[in-house]
Amino acid sequence: MRRYRAVFLDAQGTLIRPYPSTVDLYREAFRSSGTQVDPAQIGQAVSELWTEHRRATAGQSRFDTSDEATRRWWDEFNTRLFRRLIRNGNPAPFVAASWEIFGRPERWRTFQEVEQVVEELRRRGYRLGVVSNWDSRLLPICESLGLARRMDFLLASALAGVEKPDPRIFHLALATVGVSPEEAIHVGDDYEADILGARAAGIEALLLDRDGQHEGKPGRIGCLTELLEKLP
Repeated sequence: MRRYRAVFLDAQGTLIRPYPSTVDLYREAFRSSGTQVDPAQIGQAVSELWTEHRRATAGQSRFDTSDEATRRWWDEFNTRLFRRLIRNGNPAPFVAASWEIFGRPERWRTFQEVEQVVEELRRRGYRLGVVSNWDSRLLPICESLGLARRMDFLLASALAGVEKPDPRIFHLALATVGVSPEEAIHVGDDYEADILGARAAGIEALLLDRDGQHEGKPGRIGCLTELLEKLP
């Protein structure tokens, strides 16, 4: 059995989530720009656009290698979202509102089990860190949620200049806490970014599958509490 000394965790979808939901925040952005849109249509359009994006950029660096790159990517994504849902109109107010609303720390929450799991991992003596494809706004969000003080480090790809699945971001995480790849395990909800990226760096990885889309897949866990069962 491998002896782990460090646990790395993804952020969105693993530790934190938009509050009340992604659709609710987009709906607020539409309202603030003077437009009303059916929530069901928002959810469907976001899902479709994200799927199209993943197919188009498979195997490529995506968008979180700098704050500027992140802002450009999301401005383009949200412009496309607006135009998919609204036939006429200027997308600029919606795009600006979306960026501002999703960046507010109060618009994020941790998942229900996160605090208990993180505190137990700390009690067991593991070094803990967040490894996430995010811009620098992740830091004040984690600070507001009490995660920053519970972690040994927060590694946002936009500040590191490299994003998952590039193994270099995991090498940075390893160096930060001074452990070898064999002594670390990473948990995330994105198979390509989290699982393939970590494994490319020689780190074991677990796929967090909260929605049950990968039942029976090796290395799958349905909740972070299951991580505790796998770590001594």
